[in-house]
Amino acid sequence: MKGIDEKYIDVLQQFGFHLYTTETGYKLCYNPIGGTFSANFNDENFVENLINFAETFDPSTYASVEIEGPCSIKELAETVKSPEKIQLLLLKVALAFVKIDKESMVK
Repeated sequence: MKGIDEKYIDVLQQFGFHLYTTETGYKLCYNPIGGTFSANFNDENFVENLINFAETFDPSTYASVEIEGPCSIKELAETVKSPEKIQLLLLKVALAFVKIDKESMVK
């Protein structure tokens, strides 16, 4: 399995994400108050795959998966806000990844 450049891992941690190695690739996790977000990526082209994932992440789809049982209005509001926050964070990570890629191409 290829390693990921430490610059990318630093960006993930800066935005509160954790990256774990799995048998087939990587698991990206984010644990906001009131829930856990995770996504699996294969070992090939992690950076490119994460950028594509961030560009196509649909918070409304994610929220509909998370709201499955009875919950309070407060819990419901947090669940709905959380995916939007995750989407924003993913896009910020993607932009930082693109910046790292461009800087490495200049050098």
